[in-house]
Amino acid sequence: MTSETPEFSRMVAVDRIDRRGLEREIEADPAERAALARRFDLLGIDSFRATVRLRAVNGGTAIRVDGHVDAEVTQRCVVTLGPVPETV
Repeated sequence: MTSETPEFSRMVAVDRIDRRGLEREIEADPAERAALARRFDLLGIDSFRATVRLRAVNGGTAIRVDGHVDAEVTQRCVVTLGPVPETV
């Protein structure tokens, strides 16, 4: 693991998460989407958002994360190299 900051991350203070949980909706800004596109060798990412639920478990010694990610990306066709839009 490197010390570099991930392209798309949001920090949450652990002491704000209890067993009732905490839900966040997050969306990548244009710079984050461009960095993710470079990392995954995509032509572009038009949108990238997630809904995450965090909940303390095991008496608060661990955090459970559940979530859903939606993205609109454009990748290269492996035959023509033309743009191929995809929904993730």
